[in-house]
Amino acid sequence: MAETRYISRARKDTLKTTSDFSDMSVIIPVAGMGRRMKTYGPKCMININGTSIVERQIKQVRRVYPKSDIILVVGFGSGVVRDRIRSKYNVRIVYNTKYEETNVAYSLYLGLQASCHEKCLIIYGDIIFNRVAIKDLYGEASRIVIDKNDKTRGEEVGVMHYDGEVTHFSYALEDKWCQIAYLTGKEMKMFERIAGIEDHQKWFGYEVLNEVLDQGGKFVSSVPSGLKIWEVDSPKDLKLIRSMGAISV
Repeated sequence: MAETRYISRARKDTLKTTSDFSDMSVIIPVAGMGRRMKTYGPKCMININGTSIVERQIKQVRRVYPKSDIILVVGFGSGVVRDRIRSKYNVRIVYNTKYEETNVAYSLYLGLQASCHEKCLIIYGDIIFNRVAIKDLYGEASRIVIDKNDKTRGEEVGVMHYDGEVTHFSYALEDKWCQIAYLTGKEMKMFERIAGIEDHQKWFGYEVLNEVLDQGGKFVSSVPSGLKIWEVDSPKDLKLIRSMGAISV
């Protein structure tokens, strides 16, 4: 990759509380190759009935959190993402130059390093969702968005939760993690520290979340009513989603 970007810590020490959510970052990791979808180019740029996946995400975020700082962590096909998205939307681009040898945990670490705020919304770059999925997450408690209605595929990472709090992430669980997480306070700091450990660069995001839980972090269960969410992970998923016709953005 021709471009290299070194990220220095820019975090502010003081919190703001504003109605336009300008004190929150939204990190969207889109660096991975998505091997089953590689022939389509960057997965986040796949066209779904006229609009790319990442553009749908940006539009939803802007409607719910209008002044948030959106950070795209790019890698595979970074030039395509940069040229098509940054020219149309007010977002920041962070480069994961090691995308071929790392996993999403490292991309999220880079995004957190680039964040200027103490509140952060993580949204994986291969999901399509309605506004309900990300609404009402902002606040002083870290939150995990959970699907209890079998709208995500059975083999995806599940969540154990009890009395309103998440206790563990694992496969083969009925309730599913939507790959959306709101981090603030000590959980955000713990996530950044754990994801930044060199031996953890190939970790999945849920592995970092489990480690945060093991070290005393807490996440509130967010189970939105009216949730609609789809993940694009294979050509079969793409065909199914496109067959649904118009999906509102």
